[in-house]
Amino acid sequence: LHVVCRGGERVGGFCAVPSGDRMWYPIAGMLGGDERLRREGVMAAIYALGLDWARSQGYRYVDKGRTSAFVRDGIAAYKRKWGLTPVSDPLCRLFALKIAPGAAVTETFASQPVWIETAEGLTEFVGTVP
Repeated sequence: LHVVCRGGERVGGFCAVPSGDRMWYPIAGMLGGDERLRREGVMAAIYALGLDWARSQGYRYVDKGRTSAFVRDGIAAYKRKWGLTPVSDPLCRLFALKIAPGAAVTETFASQPVWIETAEGLTEFVGTVP
């Protein structure tokens, strides 16, 4: 467990779970979920400190938790700003969709693409089969 302090007060923290050359951060948060603390940069400090600490300890990969499958998901966009990229997730729940071809489906996924796993790895699904 790592605690983020400001002026001697605990304002946030995160849990770090090592596994080989990976560091997994399954949970992080701010004191009382205080929105003011987020605006003041506590979550950014948690991200920065967690990444710096993992790097200083020699971990090659960092897992900062799950996001939705939507490419434009806000949390995924935030994580990309930190240099994180999506990878296949052994912990995610499997779901399958049978999608009937048609203009409505293509338009929907073109405007809101999702990540799908193929034999070559993750790719964006934009309404047409890759």
